Amino acid sequence: IFLYSSGFITFPIMTKYLGTSNYGVFSQVLTLVSLTIPLAGLGLGTAIVKYTAGREDKQTVNREFVSALWWGLTVSFVLTFFFMVFAPQINSWFIKTSDGDVILIFFAFNIVLLTLQKLCMEFFRAKHEVLKLSSLQVVQTILNVIAVGIVLPFGWGLLALVKAQIIINFITLVLQLYLLVDKASDLMPDYRTALPLVRFGIPLVIAGTGNVFLNSGDRVILGYFMNADAVGIYSAAYTWGLVIVSLASPLNFNLYPKLSEKWNQMDTHGLIDIANETSRIVGMIVIPAFIGLLAIGDIILFTLASPEFVVGASCIGIIAFALLLDQLSATPHYILMIEGRSVFYSTIQIVSAVLNLIFNLILIPVAGIVGAAVSTLLAYLFLEGVIWWNVKYSFGELLDIKSLLKQFLAALCMGGVVFLIKKPGIYGLFFSVFAGMISYILFLFL
Repeated sequence: IFLYSSGFITFPIMTKYLGTSNYGVFSQVLTLVSLTIPLAGLGLGTAIVKYTAGREDKQTVNREFVSALWWGLTVSFVLTFFFMVFAPQINSWFIKTSDGDVILIFFAFNIVLLTLQKLCMEFFRAKHEVLKLSSLQVVQTILNVIAVGIVLPFGWGLLALVKAQIIINFITLVLQLYLLVDKASDLMPDYRTALPLVRFGIPLVIAGTGNVFLNSGDRVILGYFMNADAVGIYSAAYTWGLVIVSLASPLNFNLYPKLSEKWNQMDTHGLIDIANETSRIVGMIVIPAFIGLLAIGDIILFTLASPEFVVGASCIGIIAFALLLDQLSATPHYILMIEGRSVFYSTIQIVSAVLNLIFNLILIPVAGIVGAAVSTLLAYLFLEGVIWWNVKYSFGELLDIKSLLKQFLAALCMGGVVFLIKKPGIYGLFFSVFAGMISYILFLFL
């Protein structure tokens, strides 16, 4: 939650000092780089959790982790070099600004850093060392907020901000390795140990890339058909749609290793109990958040960004609903991977990404940013529908339907209250959020 909160904290500063165009450039470069992280990671993050969660042979597990790091480092370095070489062409296709290639070249260093950070994060998950990981994310968030709060108001520009973020990501990675690796000699090059993890993970590369494209491909297509301003406006709306993910991710964070342990123990009842409890807790938080975004999305963009961003308010609810479906469907996603159906799972992810691409190519020229949002929703509806159809458990087994319906009705009543009292301005926004929280609690427990 701390990692996601950084984006919301810095949002008003970035939109104010960058404007729609430079905010669009930053978002587009981030999107393009994000598409490479699953490729560079070779699916090793998921493999690390599956093969190391709950194991007691610490020395072997550590060797597998370090070996996975070397695989990630090698592939991410190759992809970084590719981005640097082809930066002018990529800029002319998807960014279309005079300094876009320079921004992309510097930002490409994050491919290596973010790939290794991701692998470290998954190892923390496998070891259930959530406190250490959370502490690191707090440090990273604080450093990011400080960087944005200093670099942009002092007029140093987007490129300086990118350089600052490279330094922050490097510091975070060093701290992660310090906490995970006992001594420097353990980091010696080793590729053979992680080969079983690579074999398991490679089919998931397609799934990971498809998932990222499902979340980010709309901005790539927007940049191709339109311009950086459109990308900036849409990205601002998407940022607030991500409130759903930022609230649900900490609650789903340990779900995969917990389900893996129950699966390995052949404890079906325990697995179902964990799924039910998680859906109940996640729904209690994200359902009112979704309704709240529908009610005050326009006020959020007007107050925390600027009037030119408000046109994107119509996209917030559409995006948030798509992400709500995804977060409530976390358990069947994980079950398919635990069952070893990685090829099937990868196929569904890539088909969903291709559908998202097709929908965007059709709808963006017709409906602009709204077309991009609708494309994302349609792709998610397909993905979640196929996932639920093919998992061997029913809705009623994995979701606490009764609790979710009660939460939805309470959230609808809350949304009506918020819609009636909402007012523009920072005080009006905070009052609306506060009133929404109080009314939701009251309606929920009536």
